[in-house]
Amino acid sequence: MHILLHDFCGHPFTLALAVELAARGHEVDYVYFASETGPKGDFARAAAQPRPPRLHGLAIDGTYRKDAFLSRRNFDLDYARQIHALIRKLKPEVLLSGNCPTEVQGYVLGACRKVGTAFVYWMQDFYSIAATKLLSRRLGFIGKAIGGFWRFLDRRHLQASDRIVLITDDFRGLTAEWAGRADNIDVVHNWGALDELPQRPHDNPWSRRMGISGTFNFLYSGTLGLKHNPELLAALAKMVGNRATVTVTSQGASVPYLERRKAELGLDNLRLLPLQPFGDVPDMLAAADVLVATIEPDAGTFSVPSKVLSYLCAGRPILLAAPADNLSTSIVTKSGAGLVVQPEDEAGFLAAAAKLLDSADLAEMGGRGRIYAETHFAIDGVAARFEAIFEKAVADKGGR
Repeated sequence: MHILLHDFCGHPFTLALAVELAARGHEVDYVYFASETGPKGDFARAAAQPRPPRLHGLAIDGTYRKDAFLSRRNFDLDYARQIHALIRKLKPEVLLSGNCPTEVQGYVLGACRKVGTAFVYWMQDFYSIAATKLLSRRLGFIGKAIGGFWRFLDRRHLQASDRIVLITDDFRGLTAEWAGRADNIDVVHNWGALDELPQRPHDNPWSRRMGISGTFNFLYSGTLGLKHNPELLAALAKMVGNRATVTVTSQGASVPYLERRKAELGLDNLRLLPLQPFGDVPDMLAAADVLVATIEPDAGTFSVPSKVLSYLCAGRPILLAAPADNLSTSIVTKSGAGLVVQPEDEAGFLAAAAKLLDSADLAEMGGRGRIYAETHFAIDGVAARFEAIFEKAVADKGGR
């Protein structure tokens, strides 16, 4: 089967799916937005496989900034036109598309209709609902109107989809309402790139290179915008003092903010690094004694940042600041992989960090996270689920 897998963000776990599908004999094209600067999969490793997927990193001229609404939308539409043309050129049998802005999804769906490709909508979150909250705060009535338009588009896209894949069964009710049907909905929970994130020792080449192999380390890795409350990390560094190092490997608006706070507070133990190459990620995560993640209060209830899934694979305890109703909170709590506090609760966050700093159970917590990952993230089972969904999508398309 000729499959096109489109992940706007280029996440490691979606790339792992593309690699596995190609290894199972499918013709696979993997498309992502190369100008989006968030964490990406290991494309060099994927390309070196005996039977690799074809990789298409689409780029735009200019700097893509998520916090600049007008320029971001123009760049999104530029990307949308590129992927529309690529789909019409490649003509896959089936296409899986997720993690992308609503208007981009419309271009992807339109191209599928032009060439007779079965379209599978990968519902990672209700993008238009989250965007409406954000734009309403920034732009008032105009933002609310834009969000309403995007909700209208989301409904149209779901109604036109051959199959819909949800990351949690809790999405089913609203998805069925918007799509106008429930018989074409499947659920596949997100996973971490387990095979690409083996457990490594704390003392490793990366930790030695960074000079933190002999210290207690809190580590945050991934996108960190101002909405993620970066002050938590500055406060953490201030609290632990010379007892621990706080390392942040990130990009975005919070990096200059943390640089200022580091200078203002004299935080010599706060290390700020750029995002690391994916090949270094296993050693980087292993260098942590505690892995830190924050999820903004307005995050979708069921969104699970890929960093949390990677943390589970790493086998290190997690300190998570997230809303109580977020799916990440449920996963970390039920698996026993770490401690969770509300994202606005700085005192609770620092108290949890202090508890972990003095805990004798860190290895046990991290081990429970790894067990969860090994139980839920096996890529062969995930690929088999998607193969069945793709077959149904092609059959449904042919039956229309």
